[in-house]
Amino acid sequence: VFTDETGIAPGNSGWYFTEFTNILTTDNGYVSGTWITQYATINRVNRLLKLAQNFTPPPADVVAYNSVIAEARAVRALAYLELEAYFSTDMSNNSALGVMKLIDVPSIDSPVLPRVTNGEIYSLIESDLNFAEANLVTNTNYKYVTKSLIYAIRARMYTYRKMYTQAQTNAQWVVD
Repeated sequence: VFTDETGIAPGNSGWYFTEFTNILTTDNGYVSGTWITQYATINRVNRLLKLAQNFTPPPADVVAYNSVIAEARAVRALAYLELEAYFSTDMSNNSALGVMKLIDVPSIDSPVLPRVTNGEIYSLIESDLNFAEANLVTNTNYKYVTKSLIYAIRARMYTYRKMYTQAQTNAQWVVD
């Protein structure tokens, strides 16, 4: 509701009017909810990745282990894309301000992270998706991360970035 992807309907009686102004403030439940939910997801993925570094799977389980890591990284990529969609100043500009880049598990006394450029976030998203594509066990169950989801995330990211050739290539992969 609170992004430029919607508009006020002719019959609107004033409900959600402030959300249609494209002004995002921290006291708005939609804004804070989106921010908190996506960063909670990113934090959980980062915790899993950090703990996974302390575990060496038996040789028979390496493929499954890597697939779990791949799924987690794909989920993190999607969370970052959601954050970019709502909070970037200009998604098509790699130098524009994006969101905070959180790739570790913060401690209670960690400093506040600054926002970074879109290019830095897109680089992380692409890295996560490339890892996921290379390590994901083939799966068609919609309840899990699939290669179609990876390509769909890429298509959406490239569309936001106005890189339409790459967007079409990835979207066509999903359709095919």
